[in-house]
Amino acid sequence: MLELLRIPDLPVELRVNGLIVRSVHIRWPHDSAVDFEILITDPQIGTFALSDACELETREDGSNWHLVTLEQFAKTLAERSKYFRRVVLPSSAKVAEEQLFDRLDDVEAPHRKSSRLGELTGHVECVKRVQQVLYEARIPHQTAGTVFVVPSVSRTRIVLRRASFEESKITSAALVEPHSGHAIHLLQLRP
Repeated sequence: MLELLRIPDLPVELRVNGLIVRSVHIRWPHDSAVDFEILITDPQIGTFALSDACELETREDGSNWHLVTLEQFAKTLAERSKYFRRVVLPSSAKVAEEQLFDRLDDVEAPHRKSSRLGELTGHVECVKRVQQVLYEARIPHQTAGTVFVVPSVSRTRIVLRRASFEESKITSAALVEPHSGHAIHLLQLRP
């Protein structure tokens, strides 16, 4: 079964075939031309994906209802929902430049790795929490310190945001674990 993400706070009021909908679910289908599908749950029919055959109406702050297409509603949802907020990640050239000037080899000091450093700083608990969230969401990942290599950065950000991780005030490429305050970074797995 594909993973569903519940969007409880819609950016606009939604009516489907005359019935008001308070929340929707999103799923990312594999091998599909669409980025995501919008699902609703009807008490009599059950859960189903919206299609162009559905009559969709939206309104903002008590204004009049307006007919919209599924594509228009999906665009509104993607633009206005906090779960779909795009993050500007640094370019590969910028990352490479930072790595060129941030090397321990350039400093004349013996490099010793402390096996307890992560335990002392609290990074071990932060990494364990991220791994637990990713495991529960069935997101495959590789870990190198506090850097997580995942198949989809945007989907992983959504899952971690739902687990109370916060945006970093220092860089848009990081998320902060709220209990410890430690930052983690996500990198996209190359195909």
